[in-house]
Amino acid sequence: MTRIWLTAITTLWLVGLAGCASLAPKPSEQALLERAQRYWQARQTRDLATVLELEEAGRPGGWLNAMNVANAVGAGIRLSQVRVSVPKIDGATAQVTVSANAQYEVMALVPGTFRQQAVQDPWVLVDGLWYHKTHQWQSLSAPQKEHEQRKTKQGAPDQTGSAAPK
Repeated sequence: MTRIWLTAITTLWLVGLAGCASLAPKPSEQALLERAQRYWQARQTRDLATVLELEEAGRPGGWLNAMNVANAVGAGIRLSQVRVSVPKIDGATAQVTVSANAQYEVMALVPGTFRQQAVQDPWVLVDGLWYHKTHQWQSLSAPQKEHEQRKTKQGAPDQTGSAAPK
């Protein structure tokens, strides 16, 4: 009799756990598409605060800051007619296809010249939210290295073997 009760209680408990797991939010194409569209709209309008908010390395503790984003986003290219396609999700990573007209504002090119561009744009799922995978732009590699060095120094053990205070 006790064995039957234990089996029944265990079964109910497992069913309850399975039910809770099914309620957990799943990464959806719609959520990714909305964030990707918001990100690229911000890139188009040069809304640096939104771009930083949606960048993976712009999260708290990340190496990307507003100055780096300003240098990268406003790098002589103005976007128009940005379109984001249906994403392809593979676990915690995804790709969206982004197409846009790019107006180069560099003196070497004739101002007003548009070039149609289409790129595969990577995204990552972090804590249930999609973030644009921050590219390690050549001009931004120094801030990232400095950030990593600071983190290493802060967490490095001192001569007594304990970690240095943060």
